[in-house]
Amino acid sequence: MRPAILTNLGIVAAVGLLTLFIEVFILRSILQKQVAEPLVRLIRATQRVARSGVIVANDALPTHSDDEVGDLPAPLSPFRHP
Repeated sequence: MRPAILTNLGIVAAVGLLTLFIEVFILRSILQKQVAEPLVRLIRATQRVARSGVIVANDALPTHSDDEVGDLPAPLSPFRHP
């Protein structure tokens, strides 16, 4: 028979790992939505401007955030279509 402390330790370790996986999934989702998607949109817009000097639609640039990601498209504002 296993001592109770080993059984409890196994349970605590399993719950801890499950919690860690859930936290990683939540953080990944948040980062994907708030960082990765706006950066991908910005990269696509800058590539279009660099290729052909085309005017970029307002919704193609992620300017709605108040952080560094929102500040990145500011130099592209002369190329925006109203």
